[in-house]
Order: sequence, then structure tokens, then C-alpha cells
Amino acid sequence: MRTILISGASSGIGLKIAQKELSEGNRLSIGVRDLDSLKGSPIDPIKWPKSQIILNKYDALDIESSKLWVSKTTEEFGGFDTLINS
Repeated sequence: MRTILISGASSGIGLKIAQKELSEGNRLSIGVRDLDSLKGSPIDPIKWPKSQIILNKYDALDIESSKLWVSKTTEEFGGFDTLINS
């Protein structure tokens, strides 16, 4: 099992990658601008075990949001293996 950070997973390629990685049993830390955009999507956290996915508010133009994202991921999952920017 890998722990993966994915930005831009609310649509397009990022969403497909996140969906694939979840179905393979990997843990995901998702970084998106609009957390509500994932409601009802295939990667809606309500559809997955809490231990497999966490959501983070992330904006590439806000350096603090990236620091908080990495910090929360490290705290929740003990670190991460991969970063995918979509």
C-alpha cells in the first residue's frame, strides 16, 4: 500500500488517477481548492474508509496551504510515498 498526495483530483485526469489508486487499496491525501466539489464523486470520502482517504484545502498559489496539506498527511498517515500534481 502506498500513500499518495494528489492535487486537482476533483475532475479529469486527477479524478481518474485517484479513483484507480483507491480501488487498488492505496491511501490518498487529496488536495483541492473546493472540498465540496468531491461530494457525490467516485472519490467522495463518504464512500471510502476514513483510513484510506483524507481531504485537504489546497491552492497552488498559497504556499501555506501546501505546508498544511503535507503536515496533515504526515500526521494522519505517517508520511507519503508519491506526489501527483494534476
